[in-house]
Amino acid sequence: MNQNLANKQIKTTAVADGSFNREKQKETTITAVTTQGKFYIENIETTRVKIDGENATNKIIELNNEKNSVKQSNLFLLQGTTIAGLNIINIPRIYEKTKKPVITVLSKKPSEEKIKKAIKKVENSEEKLKKLNENPKYRKHEEKNIYYSSIGLNNKETERIIEKMIHKGNYPESLRITKKIARSITEANK
Repeated sequence: MNQNLANKQIKTTAVADGSFNREKQKETTITAVTTQGKFYIENIETTRVKIDGENATNKIIELNNEKNSVKQSNLFLLQGTTIAGLNIINIPRIYEKTKKPVITVLSKKPSEEKIKKAIKKVENSEEKLKKLNENPKYRKHEEKNIYYSSIGLNNKETERIIEKMIHKGNYPESLRITKKIARSITEANK
């Protein structure tokens, strides 16, 4: 299905959260930026999710179903499998509902033990742990100093797509831009 995806101009929807304060907020904004290639921003969408909640997966699926620019993208690019604190994203469910590959990227090796320990301190910890365990496992990129997981693509395709999305350094440009926009939006809304 995605054999040529790594070889063509990619339209991605990158999703990231900005900053938030658990003590003062129950929700925060997540930002979805759809880009053509590395730089051309087609659209920016936002939605609200619960901090340490359960609704991030559904919100990402809703963005895909309701927003044309997101619907027309080839894949999702996420900054990890958690957003808004410990709101665990169910990667297989996004793939199943949208029929789009999902790539998650982290600049550091994730510590599953730290994440699991933190999850045990919040509500619905069993459900969160189940989602976390269902997600694809992270692996180190062969050439770049990053970690990724993916569904809907093999490892070679995933690494080629990541490489195409990098402008400088080791991190996909559309995800870097999305994170900066998300931080700006959440800082402006404080």
